[in-house]
Amino acid sequence: EVAPMEDRATQGRNDLTRSERNVVALAEQDPLRFATSTAVAIADMAGTSEATVTRTAHKLGFSGVKEFKQACASQVGAGRSLGATIRDRLKSLEGHGEEVSSHGTARAVLAASAQVLLEFSESFPKAEFEETVGLVESSRRTVVYGLGTGSHVAEYLSLGLRRIGLRSRAASGSGHTLADEVHSLESEDAVIVVAPRVLFNDIDNLIAEAAPRVARVVLVSQAPPSPRSPEVLYLPLPSTAGSPASEITAACALSDSLVSEIARRHPATAIRARDGLQRLRDALSPARTT
Repeated sequence: EVAPMEDRATQGRNDLTRSERNVVALAEQDPLRFATSTAVAIADMAGTSEATVTRTAHKLGFSGVKEFKQACASQVGAGRSLGATIRDRLKSLEGHGEEVSSHGTARAVLAASAQVLLEFSESFPKAEFEETVGLVESSRRTVVYGLGTGSHVAEYLSLGLRRIGLRSRAASGSGHTLADEVHSLESEDAVIVVAPRVLFNDIDNLIAEAAPRVARVVLVSQAPPSPRSPEVLYLPLPSTAGSPASEITAACALSDSLVSEIARRHPATAIRARDGLQRLRDALSPARTT
């Protein structure tokens, strides 16, 4: 198990150089951004080199930068309230140079969202996305799970898959409800877990219990999977820490990309499913008036 970040930093701080302390300060001040950034990006934010980031991780007793990031990710959700999240977003609006008005707020949020999508396009996980597409294609059913805002993305993705002719359902909940969800999983199912910003204990528990039961578990998140989930297929989302953009911005775009690619590969099935849905809409909707 990865030791808490604060314990490692306290134990090893005296042996760190100034540059290495800058890396630790970054991890402590913004653990989510640290956990969801590459070593190169971390070095740039800390004003140092990638080698220094790696050396800092080793001095703190981590096996490497990956384990260092996992330690940061594990502490993100623990003391992070919804109030703190919205305060960060409001503070980030001040740094976008827009006028203090409704229009200025909208421009700042739209610009930040566009930037998140641009970053996602440039760092898109091509191999993992290709594997996820193949997994959904070959599975008997795709179960999409999410909590909080993640549950809305899960509903959206599941609906998109059903509309192109695939079997899918959305799932949410914890405790006894989650136990029922896991109990219903079958070996030919694929499970996509949508956790846009952080991995709560419920998510870790679900992955641990679902992975041995299904064909594969896919994690869509800014936070990397925990060390006890080595078999998870990870689709990393760009960090929205310090940004007025929503954590679900890239997750929704990824959902659209997945549905579109499967429809492209199986156009006849997708068109047939959409035509059937349209016939039902026409039959069930009130008669149109002219």
